[in-house]
Amino acid sequence: MNEILGGICYAQSGARSDHADWQSLQSHEYKVGEMAAAFAAAFGAEQIARYTGQLHDLGKYTPEFNARLHGGPRVDHATAGAKIAFERWGKIAIGKLMAFCIAGHHAGLANGNGEGDNRRTLKQRLALQFGADIPALDNLWQQEIKLPKNLSAPPLKADAHHPFFSYAFFTHMFYSFLVDAHYFDTEMFV
Repeated sequence: MNEILGGICYAQSGARSDHADWQSLQSHEYKVGEMAAAFAAAFGAEQIARYTGQLHDLGKYTPEFNARLHGGPRVDHATAGAKIAFERWGKIAIGKLMAFCIAGHHAGLANGNGEGDNRRTLKQRLALQFGADIPALDNLWQQEIKLPKNLSAPPLKADAHHPFFSYAFFTHMFYSFLVDAHYFDTEMFV
């Protein structure tokens, strides 16, 4: 399935037809992951942030997104990374936290599994199927992004009076780390 411009996937297009000024997806994912990890260092959660950043644009590893860079229709490129994070680390809360952040990195944090507000909830997005509902990923992503089998849980301490506040706060901070890293890398490219 590797029909993507000679085996290279791109995150951002440039003006040149030879693609010399385009940003490779591998470079973008790596830089966003490293920037997000630096932001998360104060929380002792660099590893989670790094892989959230590396998965955030995973849906760009598709021929459909390549067509988008050449003027084609919009493509959901955030759900793929959310699905992979949830499938890999969802049995621990980390995978779901990552999925929330990845799925919402353009549109904002989604509702978890209740009613949507004119957009899909995270539960609905995670139920989408590769190849049917969202584009199937090119296998190149597995060569360019090396994911660990396990991730360590963040060092959070629940407050006895507000037991879930620290997790909600942590999710919002992680979302901010990802969105800021994504924005900064995109700005540096442009």
